[in-house]
Order: sequence, then C-alpha cells, then structure tokens
Amino acid sequence: MASKKENKRVFSNVTIYGFDPNQEPNKFGQFQATLYISQEQKEFIDSFIYGKCETNRDGEIIYNARSKQKIPLFDAQKNKLEEPVFHVFIADVSLLFDEFVNDKEETIHYIKCLGVKYLSKVENKEARIYVKEEFETFEDIFGDDSESSENQFSAMKPKEEIGQAVTPSPASTFEPTVPPMDDLPF
Repeated sequence: MASKKENKRVFSNVTIYGFDPNQEPNKFGQFQATLYISQEQKEFIDSFIYGKCETNRDGEIIYNARSKQKIPLFDAQKNKLEEPVFHVFIADVSLLFDEFVNDKEETIHYIKCLGVKYLSKVENKEARIYVKEEFETFEDIFGDDSESSENQFSAMKPKEEIGQAVTPSPASTFEPTVPPMDDLPF
C-alpha cells in the first residue's frame, strides 16, 4: 500500500455553498463539507468507491466530503480561517483516498476530507443547504393506485378498545432500521 501522502488528491475549482469550519459533528460523529464537483471528479470518486456522489434536480453533482476530525478552512495565502463562510465560493479540496483491512480480513476503502482552501467568492449566488429530495412527485408522496393497501393507515379502533388483547404477530415483517455506518476508520 502506498504512503498516505501518495493517496492524497486535490479537487480543484469545487463549488461550496457556504462552510463553517467550527460546525458540530453529525449524529455519526462526522464533520462534513458539501462539494459541487465536476463529472471527471465524480468518475474518480466512483472508481474508488462507487455510489458516493448524487445528482440534484438541477443536474449538479454533489459529494458530501466527511471526516471524523474538524475540516480546516484555509485562504489562498495558507492562513487558517476560523470564521464561517456564508456565501458561495470556489475552493480546492484535499481528499485522502485510502483503505484498511478490518478484523474480518476485508479491505475497506474510504475517503477522508483533509481540508478546504478558499479561492474566490461566487457572485450572484446565495448559500444553501443541500437536502436530498426523495419525495418530489405525487407518486413519491402518495404512491400510485397499483400499490397494495398494506401501507395504508386505517382509522379502525385499536383492538384494546374492542376488548381484545394485542399480541405481536409471529408473521410480522417489521425490522428495526439500522443507521448507515460510515466508511471512515477514525
């Protein structure tokens, strides 16, 4: 395996719609920078770990760069910036493309955001927060008429009110939802 310095890549001219280097970690303990990247950069990410990029409804390619450490923000003169940037800007972003072997002898690939270098402000664009739109159409929201009615909520009275005890069905298909785990080892 190559040294970590050899696994580092700098993505140039990435668009970022605001960034706070002092942000709190998400519920998985990760810090994040949402990057709007080029098709070529997406293909590079996909060649290492497929499926980490998304395309929004405007056709922009988005990669959520993550790290378990705070992601530092620098200016073009190499000075560390402590204040959040509330406008759209162009940046260079340093990413570590690496791997490790877990205790099951599986090779795990991961990408870690090492830092963001602020280059220039983008005029006439407002900062925004990227939210994945999963429910955009009527069919996404309500389903179509051909779907079965098993997901339909009925206004029937619960069995307790009728005088019957409620017991779990052995044929229940309920499975608890497990949050997706990150792919970073640290």
